[in-house]
Amino acid sequence: MKKIMGKVLLILLIFAAVASAAVIGHGYFDYISQSIFEDSTNHLDEIYSQVNRSFGAFVERNWGLLKGWRSYFDSADEESVKSFIDGEQEYWGFSEFYFLSKDETAMTFSGVERSMTLGNRWQSLIKDGEPIMAGENLESGQEVTVFAVPVESGAYLGFEYDAIAVSYNNADLASSLNVDAFSGKARSFVVDSDGSVLLSTLTGGSVFSNYLTYLKAASDISEESLSELKNDWQIGSKGLLRCKIGDVNQYILYQPVGYQDYILLSAVPESAVSAGFLSIQKMTANVLLTIFLIIGVTVIILILLRSRSQSRRDRTELQYRERMFDVLSNSVEDFFVMLDSQKLSVDYISPNVERLIGIPAADVRKDIRVLERCTVGTDITVSKDKLESIPINENYSREYEYMNLKTGERRWYRMTVYRMEIHKVGKYVIVMSDRTHEKNMNEQLTDALNAARSANEAKSNFLSNMSHDIRTPMNAIVGFSVLLEKDADQPEKVKEYTRKITASSHHLLSLINDVLDMSKIESGKTSLNVDKLSLPGLLEDLNIIIMPQAKAKNHDFRISVKGTPPEQIIGDRLRLNQILINLLSNAVKYTPQGGKIEFSVSELPSPAAQYTKLRFTVTDNGIGMSEEFQKKVFAPFSREINSVTNSIQGTGLGMAITKNLVDLMGGIITLKSEPGKGSTFNVELSFALPEPEEKEDWYRQKVSRMLVADDEEDICLNIRELMRDTGVDVSIATDGMTAVDKAVKAHNSGEGFNVILLDWKMPGTDGVETAKLIREKIGKDVPILVLTSYDWSEIEAEARDAGINAFMPKPFFASTFWQTIKPLFTETPEAEKPAEPEISVLRGRHFLIVEDNELNAEILTEMLEIDGATSELAKNGAEAVEMFKAAAPGRYDMIFMDVQMP
Repeated sequence: MKKIMGKVLLILLIFAAVASAAVIGHGYFDYISQSIFEDSTNHLDEIYSQVNRSFGAFVERNWGLLKGWRSYFDSADEESVKSFIDGEQEYWGFSEFYFLSKDETAMTFSGVERSMTLGNRWQSLIKDGEPIMAGENLESGQEVTVFAVPVESGAYLGFEYDAIAVSYNNADLASSLNVDAFSGKARSFVVDSDGSVLLSTLTGGSVFSNYLTYLKAASDISEESLSELKNDWQIGSKGLLRCKIGDVNQYILYQPVGYQDYILLSAVPESAVSAGFLSIQKMTANVLLTIFLIIGVTVIILILLRSRSQSRRDRTELQYRERMFDVLSNSVEDFFVMLDSQKLSVDYISPNVERLIGIPAADVRKDIRVLERCTVGTDITVSKDKLESIPINENYSREYEYMNLKTGERRWYRMTVYRMEIHKVGKYVIVMSDRTHEKNMNEQLTDALNAARSANEAKSNFLSNMSHDIRTPMNAIVGFSVLLEKDADQPEKVKEYTRKITASSHHLLSLINDVLDMSKIESGKTSLNVDKLSLPGLLEDLNIIIMPQAKAKNHDFRISVKGTPPEQIIGDRLRLNQILINLLSNAVKYTPQGGKIEFSVSELPSPAAQYTKLRFTVTDNGIGMSEEFQKKVFAPFSREINSVTNSIQGTGLGMAITKNLVDLMGGIITLKSEPGKGSTFNVELSFALPEPEEKEDWYRQKVSRMLVADDEEDICLNIRELMRDTGVDVSIATDGMTAVDKAVKAHNSGEGFNVILLDWKMPGTDGVETAKLIREKIGKDVPILVLTSYDWSEIEAEARDAGINAFMPKPFFASTFWQTIKPLFTETPEAEKPAEPEISVLRGRHFLIVEDNELNAEILTEMLEIDGATSELAKNGAEAVEMFKAAAPGRYDMIFMDVQMP
């Protein structure tokens, strides 16, 4: 029972809540409806009062203009009158001007006569002497509204007149009654008190001639209400009527125009009134603004008409000023324009305008807008709205780019418009000041600032990301230093490690110099140190530096020589080494594990006999580059950013340095690359050739036949070509077993080989195994060399045990070959010859060392002691000065001084 009572109570509460909400909602709806009606009523009254006042101002304006024009007719001839009316018609937009006579005839200013009844308003105009507004049907069938004022009798082209008038097409005039606040749904009319329609915003088949008749037929208005409405119109009352026309509820607002018995009538759907409340407010403001503008323009025109005689006197003075301006303007790069503030007609234009922008001054006088043809861009140079927005005695400035239409030259001008009044006549003075030089200078300063910012940012990025270019030789130095300590008791290895450390140190020093001297790199002023260099030695140094990196990533790294390039050239070894190491180290870095890298040197045709042209090619099958990045790969600090390169450190400086150095050496560098397939760099450089040296002929007596075994036939053929000039007969084999067979056959025939050169890695039987087999079958008399591009320290012990006498680096060069085998054929090895004591030029000398770094000071002291010199140490410049002053004359033979010290 309690549950049932609870449910009933809940239902009652819900019902009570719904009922309360319905009552409150209904009351609120009634309140809103009443508020909307009151607001709408006030809103309509405000809007159409504004429309009525605007229309009234339009009527008064026309009457005022007509009265003002009458005084002009008495002081001007017929031609002047015609010109004057043409100008006013173009300005004010009326369709026709008439002279009216008492006999109800009219004549246009062009001399065409016609009858004009003006409805029932003729008497008010002629007899009562009142200005009128009336409708008129022309013979063409066109409906117009006529505004007329009585004037003193006069004559024009023999036609005597007592009034003058202008007419407007009803279609044009009615558009002024449109109200935008109601989304185009409002309809406005100007009707007579009997309902006759003078103006209507309706078009097409909906047009009717009498509004009262229309209401009676189309609305639900009663006869009583219709009679009251007609009575209000006759007595000139205003009011608001709500009725239904067709299926639409409408407000009908009416109020007297104030002229004759005309009524301004507006019909607006109720839905449009409330929806357009805010837009009506805006429209009202625009209507008021339009009225004020019309009044303002009217006042200005009246002032201009009154000051016409004064302007004539001023014109003579202006002509003298123009002549003076003409003389001045021809000597400057600026030009000047003076405009009438009303018509924007040109009062003055400086004659140098044609020289500066290619438009004759006469064309500018005709229409100032011709200047727009010279403007580069879409902005309008001269706009009436812009000019009218300038306060009097103020100015407006803006810069434009102009192009001379005759020469095509482009210049920047600052247009400064001054608005002023001269004898109460509004004028615009436009000064076009040439700012081309100033703008170019500003742009150059901006570009320089941006470049400086970019350079600073790039350098900051560089300092925070140390380049692999620096780490590459540093790793070699550290690695060989470890090996040096390990093999300190083996003089040959110590010498080899020392040479490799020295080569890497020189390269590291060159990189550090370039990094610390950024201005030298960016400006391309890096100097070259040209001297004779050995191409085989250069390639060996490259192999020493790059091979450990390639081996760490399990790369197949090969160096080859194509053709017979000269072994001795004249060039900058350090810079050439830097170019090639940059390319090779990049290839290693951007090639995945197990990739392939090839470096080749080939000789190109040279235009001069004393020069050689070499092509250095670096090819890899690494990640490659996008076409877009290839365009900027040589720009400083450029790196392609993707998922692969993000994990690889680098500064983007290496390729910029490389390009800079190639350009400095007069060469070219080209690139071909495809993402995922690798890259190929070609560097082409020309080198002078040194004077030919006299060759030793000992090898002609010691070596006449040699055997070369390599699984790559091209390498064998290339070695044969390189040995052609020596007279040595080169026999080739492409595998180990063939080499063994040839060596055995030659030995058994009594024409054995003097030297056997074996590749280390060959398929099947490698170089070490091949050497063992040869030694087993022909003995130990014939020198056997291993040719390899790998570090032979790993197999040296095994190779020596197999009977291998020496190792040669790839690629093969004749000079390297002779240097390698010469000790093998010399009866007394050079190492066993007693060394002649060297007498150092430093022995017995005494030096003053000024160095704050203890490590550097210790190194220099030890190096001097090696050559028999003694030294003293000063830790800074002040201490050095005191030691020098206290020393006896001649105590120090030289002073070594650090540049930067505390």
